[in-house]
Amino acid sequence: MALTFKNQKDIPRKVIFYGKDGTGKSTQAARYVKAKGLKAVCVDVDETNFTDMPIVDVDLSNPVKAYTNMLEVIEEVKNSKDFNTLVIDGITSWIQYMTPKKDPFMANRNSRFNEVMKELRNSRLNVVLIGQVDLYVEDPGKEEKNNKLVVYLNGWVNEKYYCSKDEKGNFKCKAEKKREVNND
Repeated sequence: MALTFKNQKDIPRKVIFYGKDGTGKSTQAARYVKAKGLKAVCVDVDETNFTDMPIVDVDLSNPVKAYTNMLEVIEEVKNSKDFNTLVIDGITSWIQYMTPKKDPFMANRNSRFNEVMKELRNSRLNVVLIGQVDLYVEDPGKEEKNNKLVVYLNGWVNEKYYCSKDEKGNFKCKAEKKREVNND
């Protein structure tokens, strides 16, 4: 068997922008997408994204629709000539839609989340996630303090940015995890 090697430049970007309300997370994500030359489309779960990214109209009204419709969006974006990046703005709400505690539709609620994440991974799309401060993982070794799905997302991404606003109202975005290919 001959070894074959991946071109690291072909590894999809998987990014999280997180912070409190009003700290410019969506704006920073849109700037990131433009700066990297990505062609993005956005699923705006909480209807708070007012950037110039195209927003997909998708029904997330119950766990089954959130699951099936997100799989359809991934498939359409993957097969599109116009887009190579899926932005999910409101990832925390999306997780809650996908995995509600009282789920009348499916016995194993985490299986939907896992299936969508598997499809995202296999799609080879760039993925940008935007969410609230609850995406912060306090202590990865003590998962009882953290939502296991949030711990998973933090490990899955190769870049993570914390967005904030200082006392003067200036927006800031700090890289907390950055694994990029050296293009030299």
